[in-house]
Amino acid sequence: MTENEASQPTNIADGVGPTTPGGSPDPGGSSSVWEGGTIRLRAVAVDDWPAFEAWERDDESNRRSYMIPFPRSAEATRKWVEDAATREYGGDLFRWVIERHDGVPVGTINTHTCDARNGTFSVGLAIGQGHRGHGYAGQAIRLVLRFYFEELRYQKVNAHVYGFNDASRRLHERLGFQLEGRIRRMIYSMGTYHDTLVFGLTAEEFASGG
Repeated sequence: MTENEASQPTNIADGVGPTTPGGSPDPGGSSSVWEGGTIRLRAVAVDDWPAFEAWERDDESNRRSYMIPFPRSAEATRKWVEDAATREYGGDLFRWVIERHDGVPVGTINTHTCDARNGTFSVGLAIGQGHRGHGYAGQAIRLVLRFYFEELRYQKVNAHVYGFNDASRRLHERLGFQLEGRIRRMIYSMGTYHDTLVFGLTAEEFASGG
């Protein structure tokens, strides 16, 4: 994770978790809106720093999320996580840790570019190496979308996906996102330029299951 990640695209690689007929996550009988079938979303805690440090060393995830950063010391990562854990969030911006029901953190998800006046927002997410392919990303996204659509009255979520990230593109399509455009040659990585794909999903599309 980098300091710039608050404005990062939703470039993710994971499957889709269990859902109810209406497209919302199956809460598994829990009374919390932050509980999914196999994961929960919670606030960042100070002792999460070793997990974030491990995620920072995952170059492929960094490339798909934003860029491969310069190395950062454990002390700097600890300070960043401490700040995230004690920060007073505002403007509907927030960061969660994605945690399995057995307490193992598997990734992080955050909202950014929240425009309450027009009812639009964006989501950024990363799943740690070794935890991909279990549906955690799909469940986490649905939990956040349900809360922002049904509790905060937002009406549309937008996502930018790097053109080389086929897994993220397929995931957004499975979640019901519509491809709304392509911005050419926006990202430089692996020695060449790549397009950015622009996806969107409205509250009505989410409610109907995409």
